[in-house]
Amino acid sequence: MLSLRLHKARQHIDNLKKRWLLSNLLTRLNRTIYNRYIHDFKRSRYGQYLKKRRFSMVDNVLNGNLTNTSRTQRVIEVGVGYGVDFMRIASANSMLELYGFDIKDTGASDNFTFVEGDADNIKYPDNYFDIAVSFGVLEHIQPIEKLAVSVRELSRVSRSFCVVVPAISTIFEPHMASFYWQLRDRNKKPPHPVG
Repeated sequence: MLSLRLHKARQHIDNLKKRWLLSNLLTRLNRTIYNRYIHDFKRSRYGQYLKKRRFSMVDNVLNGNLTNTSRTQRVIEVGVGYGVDFMRIASANSMLELYGFDIKDTGASDNFTFVEGDADNIKYPDNYFDIAVSFGVLEHIQPIEKLAVSVRELSRVSRSFCVVVPAISTIFEPHMASFYWQLRDRNKKPPHPVG
């Protein structure tokens, strides 16, 4: 009886190892494919269409305040990175005063004012910005207490904000190039790819 339980336990462990190896292999393969083709995809017509569509959806959530404004609006993007997506599209509207906020300077702030800092301590007064946006950043902030402070800061420095994060039901997390990334133990998550 004990040997049968041991045998089943070993089989279960072997199956878990196989699934883990397969998941790891698929993640590495997808990361390789992602890194090789993502820049071409982002520059493609379809990639540009998706960026504009996301901008339009965010503008809709913010009641058109990014495109239809009669006065200058201060806008901050928390986690701006290189500023190639949201900032590039937003810079077409001369009524938007753009600020990019990130933990490190990438040197790519030709169409916005770059501010270096951590999202849990945004050094601006209450309601300084009319709009705050953040795309695919908050899911990287750990521990949960720091995340809560960061969300509170976004709310504090802006009159309205829109945050986009991957859904928990997302099977493949594209900017992490990983399967079920959001369900993994935080100590086993691969670091965010740079670039």
